[in-house]
Amino acid sequence: MRGYLDIVNTLRDRVSIIQVELEFRKEKVKKTQEQFEEWQDYINSLNIQLNTKITKLDIEKEELQRARNQIQQLEKMVQMLERNNKLLVDSNGMLLQNNTLFHYKLNKLTC
Repeated sequence: MRGYLDIVNTLRDRVSIIQVELEFRKEKVKKTQEQFEEWQDYINSLNIQLNTKITKLDIEKEELQRARNQIQQLEKMVQMLERNNKLLVDSNGMLLQNNTLFHYKLNKLTC
């Protein structure tokens, strides 16, 4: 009978040790889970920040594209104005020549 009591006591001690180890592991799992959740929250926060930055960059990219388009339109307008200005200069030169010739002929007729 004493042998059975020793076995029972040994088994009780082993069960106690296993329970302590189980509690320790449960606590470790709980802490690991908390750390995981903290990291998950951190990653989610970074993801939100990253998406916000991407959205802002997309908006800036669209604004830059609009500015480029406006610059291209303005460059085309400048080219058109330069061509028109050259045509006006040429036209004014012809008018000046015609006017000069007209005055020459008019002076010749009146003299």
